[in-house]
Amino acid sequence: MTVIGVCGRLCDKCPLYGSECEGCLQEMKMSSRYKCEVYQCAVAKGLDSCAGCDKYDCLITHEHRSLCPLLVERGMQPVARRTHSVDSPVQ
Repeated sequence: MTVIGVCGRLCDKCPLYGSECEGCLQEMKMSSRYKCEVYQCAVAKGLDSCAGCDKYDCLITHEHRSLCPLLVERGMQPVARRTHSVDSPVQ
């Protein structure tokens, strides 16, 4: 079964999926230590994924879609430069 993250990333293509991660829909709900800006924006808008947003493919998804907090935490991806705050999602 293909698991797709809130941002549209294919979780089953990730080296952590299955062994250390069950995808952002589960991981972000269970722990507040992971800070995914895409996930937080979707939740703030009451959405299950970016696909339901009228601003899909916005600045947040462009900058952060490829940055999974689990991979960044383990040094498997670099941390991206942020140009906006999670506290003020793109409207």
